[in-house]
Amino acid sequence: MCKDIACPMPFEKINKVLHLALNSLLPLLLFGLLLLHLFMLPVHWWDHDEIEHLHASWLISQGMRPYADFFEAHQPLFWYLFSLLPKQTAPDAMLLVARGFMFLCMLFTLLLSYDIAKLLGNDSQKALLPPALLASTWVFLRTSTEVRPDNPMLLFLALSVDFFLRYLSSHKLVHVFLCSLAFTLAFIFLHKAVTLFVPICLALLLHAKQNQSQKEHIFVHLLMFLTIFAILVAVMLLLFHLAGFLDEYLFFAFTFTRAIQSSTELSIHFSLAPIISKIFLDSPFIFVLGALGFFFALRKLMNPSTLLLFTWLLCAIALIALSKMPNKQFLLPVLFVLSLLSCFLLQRAFVAGLTKIVVVFALLTCAFQDLSFISNASQKAIMHRILELANPHEHIMVEPPFHPIIRFDATYLWFGTKDYLSAIEQMGLEGTKYGALMKKVYSSEPKVIYRIPLEVLDAFGLKEYFLERNKPDIVVQGLFVFD
Repeated sequence: MCKDIACPMPFEKINKVLHLALNSLLPLLLFGLLLLHLFMLPVHWWDHDEIEHLHASWLISQGMRPYADFFEAHQPLFWYLFSLLPKQTAPDAMLLVARGFMFLCMLFTLLLSYDIAKLLGNDSQKALLPPALLASTWVFLRTSTEVRPDNPMLLFLALSVDFFLRYLSSHKLVHVFLCSLAFTLAFIFLHKAVTLFVPICLALLLHAKQNQSQKEHIFVHLLMFLTIFAILVAVMLLLFHLAGFLDEYLFFAFTFTRAIQSSTELSIHFSLAPIISKIFLDSPFIFVLGALGFFFALRKLMNPSTLLLFTWLLCAIALIALSKMPNKQFLLPVLFVLSLLSCFLLQRAFVAGLTKIVVVFALLTCAFQDLSFISNASQKAIMHRILELANPHEHIMVEPPFHPIIRFDATYLWFGTKDYLSAIEQMGLEGTKYGALMKKVYSSEPKVIYRIPLEVLDAFGLKEYFLERNKPDIVVQGLFVFD
């Protein structure tokens, strides 16, 4: 019995043992989940966007220019990176290599979430919560290893935030430079990165207000941040001009995209509610913990680092709300910020224990979701059959996610083809070079057509060709071959 020394209460003993167990369990489960997902990458279903982006890369490797020689409306840096792959790499091998690269991007993003959590004032054990919570979120784990520019964009946004938080304590010029460089690279990968622009500026202004002695230096550093961004974007536009597609880039990336977003007649617009509800049902834990952390952090709103997180979250949500075509990748920055806000729940011992228990359960749930995958075996079979039927110099009409990547297109045929053509007509651009590009037929006689509706073929003037000469493939249903 303890006489002179007060005995710890049973609750305190249990709480201490529980925290020790959870602190040991979290990294083990996180490592196990990441290892499992790495082994699942070759067999998971290929998303539409993965095929689209890698096909654009392959077209560039064949000497074609984005926007000017084939239709696209995203930023081209991502495609140029993967255009370095060997030209005749098999599609499944190409996808596996690209997914491996995305997996590395995700790992570095998780490491940055850990480092940012430490910069926010958490010790190494508490800082493990954001990467564990992020990885346990199925939509994040799945989307972050798909081949899409959102992933390097998020990586560079996280890197920019990391350098920004270091600047708040150091006031070093190098941290401003690296912060701006990382942010600009994120923007060059995808315009959606602009959601971090206002938060950084507001946080810097608040920091200047709270540090009167350093006010002038901070304003100079803010000007440097803006200057670096402006110079690098100007260099990007100059390179596009020299490559011969600046005019087309400005049209398709801005004018055309804005016309699609503002139109009320297109059927490709998504309803936000079912997308959010499905993602919430798939991964509710990060939304609940992040929202609770948001309210816990309100009392620290006048801290520049907290203000940065709050305004970044609000800007990212505003982008989703304003977009007529939001999808799961739009949520990546939102999920990243929510994981960081969850750290504020760890300031109270009892709440911290419950939070870690929830994350352990989330990690186990996500592992089960990862094992309940849709196989890409049918996609592989269809792709390889199309490659057998169409030689490298022949053209095909196949939509993602069954397009075999390494074949030329008889015409533009991606997601929302009919609506895109309608948008061109509504803009009165049918007779211009933009309209010609959308309806451009590289070969009037595609060798292979797979599951293309007659009304779409009619829009390209290929309906009669199809009805007169089609020959159903004996191996793949819905596949037609033309001699």
